[in-house]
Amino acid sequence: MALMNWYALQVVGGREKSVLRRVNEALERSSVSSAVSQVLVPTETVVEMKSGQRSESQQLLMPGYIIVQADWPTAANELLGVKGIITVLGGVANPAPMPAAQVETLLGLKSKQSPASRAPVAVGDTVRISAGPLSDFEGLVSEVDDRTQQATVQVEIFGRSTPAQISWRDLSLPK
Repeated sequence: MALMNWYALQVVGGREKSVLRRVNEALERSSVSSAVSQVLVPTETVVEMKSGQRSESQQLLMPGYIIVQADWPTAANELLGVKGIITVLGGVANPAPMPAAQVETLLGLKSKQSPASRAPVAVGDTVRISAGPLSDFEGLVSEVDDRTQQATVQVEIFGRSTPAQISWRDLSLPK
């Protein structure tokens, strides 16, 4: 059995999933299907707060690319013949395989991290606190921490600006 390496195939932008489906269909009909081990569209789960609600979505890690684990000399013609595939990174004749460390990171094998998050607020936003002892107070966001999913909000209490650490889920933009 030949050595299976990972390769990045450039595809038509925005069509990664449909190209993935076409590759899998072509491999089912092909005699070289054993030369391709895996075909993937690398994605990550992103958590966002929208209108105070937690929302998860899939975000492409490599927009415009799919990755394949294959014996390139055997599978090259079949893969490059699929509609939507433009080329392979490194050149068709002798592409360089992706580094193992990069593949491990893309596949999440190196470190299992919590889903990436996007803050529902940014520094300088005026927000309303919806829970806790400071409920119904408004303040100015002075710091956002993606790792802890908290924001530092400057709240005016007794005429003084006081910083408060507030979870993203307890913040909303004033109406």
